[in-house]
Amino acid sequence: MRFAGLIKEDYVSVFKGNVLFFLLIFSLYVGQGISYGPLCLFHLVLPLYFLNELRLGRNWKLLFNKESLPIHLFYLIIFGISLLHPLNYSYLYYYTLTYFLFCLLWVRRDFISTNLKVLFFFFLLLFSLDILLATLEFLTPFRYPISKLSQYNHLFGRSHNMFLDGTECFNLNYVLSSPTGFHWNQNNLAFIFLVVFPFTFLFKNRWWKNGLRTLLLILIVSTGSRLGFYAAVFIYAFLWIAELKRKEWQQIIPILTLIFILTDGYYFFPTKLIKIKEVALISQSVFNERFPEHCYEKLNSNEARKELLYQGKTYFFSNMFSGNGAGGFTKNMERYNQSKESENLKVVTNAHNFVIELLVDFGLLILVPIFMIFINLIRHLKSKNKTYWLLSFLLGIGFMAGSIMVSSLVYFLPFYLFFFLCYIVVTAENDKLITE
Repeated sequence: MRFAGLIKEDYVSVFKGNVLFFLLIFSLYVGQGISYGPLCLFHLVLPLYFLNELRLGRNWKLLFNKESLPIHLFYLIIFGISLLHPLNYSYLYYYTLTYFLFCLLWVRRDFISTNLKVLFFFFLLLFSLDILLATLEFLTPFRYPISKLSQYNHLFGRSHNMFLDGTECFNLNYVLSSPTGFHWNQNNLAFIFLVVFPFTFLFKNRWWKNGLRTLLLILIVSTGSRLGFYAAVFIYAFLWIAELKRKEWQQIIPILTLIFILTDGYYFFPTKLIKIKEVALISQSVFNERFPEHCYEKLNSNEARKELLYQGKTYFFSNMFSGNGAGGFTKNMERYNQSKESENLKVVTNAHNFVIELLVDFGLLILVPIFMIFINLIRHLKSKNKTYWLLSFLLGIGFMAGSIMVSSLVYFLPFYLFFFLCYIVVTAENDKLITE
């Protein structure tokens, strides 16, 4: 009753007074999850929200202070270097969009920092929807319609022909049991769950906390993201250490789940599940699946990533200081593929490594604002309690893993939404959310 009263009196009033703000957050979180072809919900909400902010007469001078300077410099370098090279309008569009997002959020900095509990509650609702969708996709034939694995995504202006040519180089059951939630791609969803994971530390109810951790571990495995799973294990290990003094026996639930996965059914009871065998440290499960011969002539996932890393290093050293402009990595990889006579030697053109992509596109110059951002975060964390340090560190693990899991963070809007909000919260002086 007390919780319901808080929602009624405090949260609902904040929601009602800021409907467009929360609609903006929702539209950016779901991204292309609510869309028709290239037109997404946020394309409609962003200009509407901006016009409303102009009508309300926001103080745009708040955009320019010491804390926001590194972000402005980051984008100034991106746009400045890109002007020196043939323009990639697709990439510049996304960088412009995310810079616009930063400005809109930064102007509402005071509102965000003083209403963190409401914002966290709203994100809890969004995460719950994603978890529900992912659980249904994992356990049932249900598939979110705007998913690359949905046979109905053509109704939303998408193509769903990945299963039609009969030459697939993947296990159909493996793919169809991989949830995507609102986020089109399995690895994108795994990244979202990595962002959720550290915040389970704030849960007071031990059953909810450990139950959610267990579910997240299972769902991350179900996406087939091996790096995502190992990052989740690493995050959980730190959470377990931080909570040792609490002596919560409910911790045995995620621990037993982890042991079960890492040993593939405690070793003596193999699950015969490919996704578990992929991440298990020891396993008795055996698979003899054979794909068409042409599948073995192509580079596998690990080989392709190694080739991307090697090519990225080559492109970086060819122009270390100022890079190749926005989209430079992709453009170079397109040339690389054109030089290959055999289709089997070609690789994807997305970097699958955001750090390498930034260095190739913008050179060592881009490290200046990134270094300034970290300095700002550390400087403000000094005045925060240990919970802030723990959450910031664990989110950093999630962000670093996500920078490799996701094909390119350039156009993954939830990443920018989370990062900008975290930066605002940490650098704010008057937040009232987290206590010891």
